[in-house]
Amino acid sequence: MVRWYGQHNDGSHSVLQADIMYLTANNNNNNNNNNNNNNNNVLYGCETWSLTLREERRLRVFENKVLRRVFGPKRDEVTGEWRKLHNEELNDLYSLPNIVRVVKSRRMRWAGDVARMGEDRGVHKVMVGKPEGRRPLGRPRRRWEDNIKMDLQEVRGGRGD
Repeated sequence: MVRWYGQHNDGSHSVLQADIMYLTANNNNNNNNNNNNNNNNVLYGCETWSLTLREERRLRVFENKVLRRVFGPKRDEVTGEWRKLHNEELNDLYSLPNIVRVVKSRRMRWAGDVARMGEDRGVHKVMVGKPEGRRPLGRPRRRWEDNIKMDLQEVRGGRGD
């Protein structure tokens, strides 16, 4: 477990705890069992997350921050000074899919599980049912179902099949 301090917009400090074992499990060896067991701490329940683009960006920023902590700084060959790793360098060093892609694949897998469930199951009723009552004013919030449709379009390559 690694802890580092973060500062909020209001100036208050809090400890951000992140289990980075999911990032370091495959750093030296490609043991998929370690990776699957350890990233469950960070991605617990991600199958049901309804992420906005802002939240996806924040997840990528979090992952890059943890990767920079894991891999450390790099010495520049020309100047000899230490510098932070760039995002492209982090992606080259860490060959596994990024955290947003993992969330999307788990969400699609869960959608398939729910689609195969019987109609008497509560989860299936919630997914296919329509709530009664009035919607609040303004733009509708992004729903889980909308995210699944966007993920499927991304996998198909943008085709409208």
